[in-house]
Amino acid sequence: MYESTFADDYAWHFYVFIGVVILIGAYWTRARWSYHAVRFVPILSSYRPLSLSSESFQNDIQLGLSSANFDLETNVNNHDPRAGLDDQSKQAIQNLMDENDDYTFDRARLVYSQQKMLLNEIDQDGMPRDPKAIFFNTGR
Repeated sequence: MYESTFADDYAWHFYVFIGVVILIGAYWTRARWSYHAVRFVPILSSYRPLSLSSESFQNDIQLGLSSANFDLETNVNNHDPRAGLDDQSKQAIQNLMDENDDYTFDRARLVYSQQKMLLNEIDQDGMPRDPKAIFFNTGR
C-alpha cells in the first residue's frame, strides 16, 4: 500500500495552486486571447467580450435617456464596461415620451416601470398581488 509523504502532499497543493493562478490569469486576460482561441476551440465562437468603451451610455445620453435622477454621465466618466441600457426598454420609454409630449424621461421611466410591475402582478407599493403570497410580520 502506498503511503503519501509530506513531499507528495506539498506537490499536490503546489500544482493546484499553480492551476488556480493560471485560470485566474486566463480569465482576466480573456479579451486578449479569446479572439485567437476561436480557431482552436470552435465552441468559443459564440463568446463576445463586452466592449470596454462607454459609447453605448454616451448614445443613451444623446437620445435623452438620462436625467439628474438617472445619471448616465457617471457611467461614462467611470468607463463603465456594460453595454448600456436595455434596447427594448429604451424603445418603450422613447415611445412613451413621443406619445406624451409632457413626459420627461423620469416620468416615462416611472410609467414604464409601473406597467412592467402590473404585467408581473406586482402592486404599486412593491408587494405581489398573488393571493397565495405569504407575508411574515417582523414585529417591528
